[in-house]
Formats: sequence, C-alpha cells, structure tokens
Amino acid sequence: ARLMGAFFAGPAETNTPDQSLISPASRLDLLDRFDASSHAFAAARGYDPDFSDARTALAAENWTPVPDIPLDRVQAVLDTGAQIAGEADTPQARSLARPKPVDTAPRYELKVKLRPWAVNLIERVRRR
Repeated sequence: ARLMGAFFAGPAETNTPDQSLISPASRLDLLDRFDASSHAFAAARGYDPDFSDARTALAAENWTPVPDIPLDRVQAVLDTGAQIAGEADTPQARSLARPKPVDTAPRYELKVKLRPWAVNLIERVRRR
C-alpha cells in the first residue's frame, strides 16, 4: 500500500487520457477467446452477455500506448521501497511514507455476569 501511495502521490498528467493499458486489439482477442472457450459454459449458467457494443467501441477507440513513467516518480517508489526495507532514509521517502496507525482499544467490550446458580456450578466443577 505504501508503494502504491508513492507511485500515485504525484499529480496525474492532464493531457493523458484515461485509458486501458491493454491495446484494443488485445482486448478484442480476449473477447474472442471468451467466446471460443467459455461462452457456452457461461450461457448454460445464465450469463449470456452481448459483446457487440463492446466490440464496436473497441474498434472505434483512439488508443495510444501509455507514455514512459517520469523518472522522479520511479525514484520516489524506489526510495519508499528502500525505506520500507530499512535501507534508506531520504527526505523524499519520509514525506511519502504513511504514519503508523495509532493503537486503540477495541471498539466493543462484552462483559458477562453469570447468574448465581452458574457460579455455584462452576465452583463445584473446579473442586472435583
């Protein structure tokens, strides 16, 4: 979780579209593989989706590969990983590290007060 926090700590680039990391051709191949290997099994159990809209959307998608990850973001992840492993203590890694959760008492506490007859029974069993 701390490594993911370090990776996503920086602001997102505004000119990068929100898109899948997998190309549309690969995603179409996944749909074809589902149709070939699992569609009949899923349909027999009530799951029979129509993928025609998904295929149309994938064919029309304007997809570009994700640009390279900036070096400073990679360095922040490496610094945090090193801090977790106890190998480095840089100001950048410390600024990205999340504080440890405060130990708190349990939220609920249950106290049971036994009836006198139950106390007597337990004492009698212990004496034997």
